[in-house]
Amino acid sequence: LSTIYAGHAEHLSLDISMIVTQLAEMSSHASALIAARGVESADPEPDSNADSCKTQLEKSIGKLSKAEEDLRSTQPPIRARGIVSIRHIARSLEPNHHERQTRRPLVVDVGSTLLSTREEASLLVRTLAKLCLESLADDESYVYLAGIQSLVAIGDAFPAEMMPLIGQAVAKGEIYLDVLSGTVQAPVNVSLTPEQR
Repeated sequence: LSTIYAGHAEHLSLDISMIVTQLAEMSSHASALIAARGVESADPEPDSNADSCKTQLEKSIGKLSKAEEDLRSTQPPIRARGIVSIRHIARSLEPNHHERQTRRPLVVDVGSTLLSTREEASLLVRTLAKLCLESLADDESYVYLAGIQSLVAIGDAFPAEMMPLIGQAVAKGEIYLDVLSGTVQAPVNVSLTPEQR
């Protein structure tokens, strides 16, 4: 009976851990939305018909440009909203995400891109990580804490890509990455202060 109870307790502990993680993410998102309430967005609502023709990666790149715009804001709640958007982008790219289980097209135009979908996703993940690492320098605690939570979310979704980057950032204090800059690949250097490490 005690071994059955121990196995049940371990399963229950994993469930509780998952619930606590989800609650923390919901809380962070709610805080950013509440703080951003009343702030007007300069962008019109996106056209849903145009979005239906885009791939998940193209949609994510569009969301990324909006998040980058939010991160340039002078208002901390808007910057926090940008970081939360980055976390949502990472979750949507996660390999086990429900949208990843849709069928692939039978014919793909290989001449339209130089990078494979996997390489594009990897480039996007590094771009998300760069933005989160840069948010660690923000003076507002809820912005840099959202940055930490977003780094964790990206690491959960893409551990093979993120663990070496985070390890290098913590050990050396700087990392060199190829990231998306607009629609082109560009090398960047991200430095961390001792406090950020």
